[in-house]
Order: sequence, then C-alpha cells, then structure tokens
Amino acid sequence: MLSPNLLAWSVELFIKEPGSNKTVFWHQDITYWGMGETDDEVTAWIALSDVSVKAGCMRFIPGSHKGGIVDHEDTFSADNLLSRGQEIGGIDESQAVHSPLKPGEMSLHHGRCFHASGANRSDDRRIGLAIRYVTPEVCDQAPGRDWAMPLRGEAPAGGWSCIAGPRGLFHAADLALYDSIIEGQTATLAAGAEQDVSMYGGTKA
Repeated sequence: MLSPNLLAWSVELFIKEPGSNKTVFWHQDITYWGMGETDDEVTAWIALSDVSVKAGCMRFIPGSHKGGIVDHEDTFSADNLLSRGQEIGGIDESQAVHSPLKPGEMSLHHGRCFHASGANRSDDRRIGLAIRYVTPEVCDQAPGRDWAMPLRGEAPAGGWSCIAGPRGLFHAADLALYDSIIEGQTATLAAGAEQDVSMYGGTKA
C-alpha cells in the first residue's frame, strides 16, 4: 500500500494513432515534476484498447527505479512525444521488458523506472489512461504549490491545493481551474529548458 492518505495528482489519456511514427524515448517520468526523487508516487497505466508490442506498448528496464534520477538530454526531437524530447542515453535494449496490455488491463510503474514506447504499427488507435497517485508528503520539500484531488485519508497540508470533482461537463469554473493548473505545472516542467515546452503537446507514455 502506498499510503493511507492518497491523492490523485493527474489523470490523462494517451493516444497514438494507427501507423504513427511517433515514439517515446527512454526516460523517467518524475524528472521534471518538481517532486524530487520521492518514492511516494505511482502511475497506474490502464489500457483502453489493445496495447500490443506492434501498437507501441511500453517497455521497462526492471529495477531501474532503485537508483536516483539520471541525466536526460533535451533533444526536442520531432519524433519524440515527450514535452522536451528528453532521453536517457546508453540504455541496453537487451535488458528491456515489454508490457503489452489487453483492454481493461493495467500496469503500475514508479516515476524513476526507465521506460519507453515504440511507434504504433497496428491498424487501430493505441489508447491508455494514466492515473498518477501521490501521497501528501510529496510536496513537503517541493518549491511552490501543486494541485491534487484527495481520494482517501486525511486532507493534505503544506504545498498542496486540494481540488474537488467537476461540477459538470465543461463547467466554466472547472475549465478556468484546469487552465490555472496547466499553467502552474507547465512552469515546473519547463524549468531550465532552452526551448519552449508544451505541457500536453502529445502522447507521453
């Protein structure tokens, strides 16, 4: 169990169109999240379509989460769907383990785990839903504030701004809050980048 006190930090759809040449280079999720090297987070990646090896499923380097955050190169490559085109160099692909998923299946991965995904060479869309869970302690040492939805246990203090569920479909107040969250998280994500960084410019997992 991650913690009796649990927050949802983000929920995102990740889609690769059929025949797409876009890939995701080797990276660690947590590198630019402003959370340091915490263990108090996990990503649940849920397949909403057939996420096969052919469709560009994720692949992982087992045990890589046990180390710290490593250097990433910001390539800003047009073929890399990560926000900065970030990449870990020198990965031994022979150590990689593919994680194909059928619709409704789920994988869990740590933010420091090295992972990547290939191009979608299938005839269908490759769709996944990523839910990122954190504990309130994640923001204790982080600069600034961040936003999350309490799911169970005690409401967080410190650097968190708690958000509730949506008021309705595309409610104006919810959309305004969303814009504020994206602006704040983009500022954290873009810190130190030499080019413009788009928070959700494309599929990232």
